[in-house]
Amino acid sequence: MVIGVPLFAVMLETVRRLLEMRLRAKGAPTETTEYYATNTLADPEGDMYDSRSGLRYRYEHSKLKPRVDALREKLRSRIRPKAAPPPKGGAAAEDGKPADNDKLPKNSEKR
Repeated sequence: MVIGVPLFAVMLETVRRLLEMRLRAKGAPTETTEYYATNTLADPEGDMYDSRSGLRYRYEHSKLKPRVDALREKLRSRIRPKAAPPPKGGAAAEDGKPADNDKLPKNSEKR
């Protein structure tokens, strides 16, 4: 499978490109939707991209989604640290450290 899946994908893409190249050479449209009859009841977009057939639809409506979302938020909170509090000292603290004159001894109160 390690070799077969990528090899088949490359072969499929090569065939698709060759077919599109030959269609362009003949002046024919390359979009599949162009080959649907105009008076048909079929929906070309719906036929090609059915919303209930994809993996995303199955995942969005599975029991696994809430657990994965909770785990994702837990990991995001660990990766992104919480916002750091603003530095004390106002404009005097340019590098995030309070200026020396902003420090007051704990026991010195003005009376």
